[in-house]
Amino acid sequence: MPPMPKSRHTLKTTLAVVFFMSSIGATTSIQSPSTASAGENNEVAASVPSASAWSTPGGSLPRMNLNAEGLIETDARTQMAVSYEPVGVGYNSQESQRPLPALSLIKLYIGQYVLEHGTADDTQRVEKMISRSDDDLAADFYRKYPESVDAIATEYGLFNTSGGEEWGVSRTTAEDVVSFISQLRLKHPNSEVLEAMRHWSPVAADGYRQNFGLAGLPGSEGAKMGWSNQRSWHSSVVFGPGYVMAAITEGGKYAHTEDVAEGIVDVEYRDLVKSTQKTGRKATREMPKACAVSTGL
Repeated sequence: MPPMPKSRHTLKTTLAVVFFMSSIGATTSIQSPSTASAGENNEVAASVPSASAWSTPGGSLPRMNLNAEGLIETDARTQMAVSYEPVGVGYNSQESQRPLPALSLIKLYIGQYVLEHGTADDTQRVEKMISRSDDDLAADFYRKYPESVDAIATEYGLFNTSGGEEWGVSRTTAEDVVSFISQLRLKHPNSEVLEAMRHWSPVAADGYRQNFGLAGLPGSEGAKMGWSNQRSWHSSVVFGPGYVMAAITEGGKYAHTEDVAEGIVDVEYRDLVKSTQKTGRKATREMPKACAVSTGL
């Protein structure tokens, strides 16, 4: 894949702005990066992390490294996005609206659709599909609910998300993933999708260790990771007090982890790996499957 040219696209945060303004009864407006200049973007970004004034139970919000264009600074192979929910501000990296392989992040969309429209038996299996990244369950659900991804994309306004012939070749963007999880936390805070993310297993159903990317971000509350069959693509999304962050990388787990660390101020590769190793998530007692299919990439 040729290097992706930089262009300025910013995260859609209207819903977060509305929620924040209505929840505090504020009369002043917060300027979204979509209408701000690059210089103003940097000023807003600088104000977000320093504002423990926007207090969250987990402490200060994670700060992003921004370039002169107001985009998250990371390698061109990685697409990254963040939404600061209390402040109604969001940032993206280059080419943030370009659909990329969704990998196992698509299970979040499938899972929510099953919770909303599936049978009682199927809804009980959503947690396992997400926490253990179970490909067999994803394939089963997608056969039964082939409309699931496109329906969720329409319901939640995910304009660059689309389902494929099989679940594993569906496409989305880091921006859409962030938007979806942000909306889910507002509309359905008790969703089993979010609960499954809070209890992700260190080892996936296919035996792959989920110890990469944003999974180890200090202070995060929930996570979901994804990877392709050939391990040539990796992705991750996390949420914590006051924020949601996601990234998709054309590259291995180490490249993915390096790139997301580059995009976050005061976070290094070793911090993410160390935090993941010490994470007290609910581990599975089941034996990993010998052969499970995720995507054809």
